[in-house]
Order: sequence, then structure tokens, then C-alpha cells
Amino acid sequence: MNNFKTYKWIESAFILAGFFLLLVMEEKNFWIGLGLGLLAQGTIMIVLDIFAEKRAGDYISWIRCL
Repeated sequence: MNNFKTYKWIESAFILAGFFLLLVMEEKNFWIGLGLGLLAQGTIMIVLDIFAEKRAGDYISWIRCL
């Protein structure tokens, strides 16, 4: 459960780096592609990790009830 916080920080950094590359590198296709990739990867992973963290919390609660 503690690792989810670290993962969220890393994924947030991906999202910010993606936005930065999209805003700064206007005419360089490689950097725009890299920015879009980072933005997409970070966004998808942070959403999935939010759901995984919720499920993990429910699972830990269920185990403690046993």
C-alpha cells in the first residue's frame, strides 16, 4: 500500500513532463511524440493505480476480518 504513493508521484511527473514537452517543443516531432507518450502513459497508469489502491484496501480489510 505504501508504494502506491510513490507510483502516483512518478506518474504525476510523467504527466507534467508530457505537458511540458508538448508546450515547449512546438515543431520537433520526436519531442511531441515523446510528450504525448508520457502524457498518455502517466494518465492511464494513475487511473489504474487509483482503482488498484481501492481494491487493495478492500482486500486488506477483508483479510483482517478473517
